[in-house]
Amino acid sequence: MASAAFAEEGEFDTARAISLEGKNSGKKVLLGAEGTGVDHKAYRYALNLCRRVGADLEVLQVEPGRIEEEVARYVEKRRDILFVVVGSHDDSKGKKGGLGKGLAGALERLGCPLVVVSSAVKA
Repeated sequence: MASAAFAEEGEFDTARAISLEGKNSGKKVLLGAEGTGVDHKAYRYALNLCRRVGADLEVLQVEPGRIEEEVARYVEKRRDILFVVVGSHDDSKGKKGGLGKGLAGALERLGCPLVVVSSAVKA
């Protein structure tokens, strides 16, 4: 009721905040990061997604080249992950690498959306 009252008065942000309150309490957006750094565009995307859906941000830092298997293994053990966000990465030959079937398959079985943020896209 309070959410509807704020929406009627044109306070859409407040209405959205009230309606999301508690809905995703305890839920997480997982940001997968390779190496010692975090892709800044993927981080901003994940943070904005957290704000939009009312979830917390969790970062999983893994060794380079192991993002697919580590994220898949991590998500399979957790039921509180709403989304997985990763930055696109380059393979050893300098070509843009896609995520392998292992990660996509594991996330598909769990019904968890995967977001790949391309470094070519302006944030």
